[in-house]
Amino acid sequence: TGVLFSEQDGFILLSNVQMQKLMSVISGGISYNGNHFYELLTKGNVEPGCQRSEFEGQIVCLLPDETAWMFTRTELQIKRKGYIQITATDITKRWTLTAQLLRQESELKIKGEKLSQTIDRLHILSWERETQKAKMRAHDILGQRLTLLLRTIHSEQALDYDLLRSFSQELLDDLKANKSVSPPQDELDT
Repeated sequence: TGVLFSEQDGFILLSNVQMQKLMSVISGGISYNGNHFYELLTKGNVEPGCQRSEFEGQIVCLLPDETAWMFTRTELQIKRKGYIQITATDITKRWTLTAQLLRQESELKIKGEKLSQTIDRLHILSWERETQKAKMRAHDILGQRLTLLLRTIHSEQALDYDLLRSFSQELLDDLKANKSVSPPQDELDT
């Protein structure tokens, strides 16, 4: 962790070695005014290879060594005198995990959209399959009834109008019925 304490006007009273290293990398040298250094961070005037960003409302500097440092500025009151504390915290692991999580979230969103499209296509295919089954069923029933009707007409026997009425009524009932697929033996018996 980098720590810096300064007076209200920015004059640095105390700065640890880590903060001095960060200042050197970010601004190209060690700053002697905490306000100027924090203003530099705020505006994003950083050295080449460094990048300013934000994370949870705080300033983050991404350094050339691929570390991420979060800077926080706090005003302190000690014995009725105001001071400024600037801290730098290494958040590299958290930064990397957050970036990875955002990438995975984006991938999941794309996969979710593809899955939704696939489900929509499956609904369409299912509807088409059911429509095709209904057409085939109507074709089979009509073909069966017409065959029986033609046999009855071509037979040498007199036409039985009750039988014809029965055929037509059964035809409508069979077409309206929502039968599931019956076993082959039942169909053969029919």
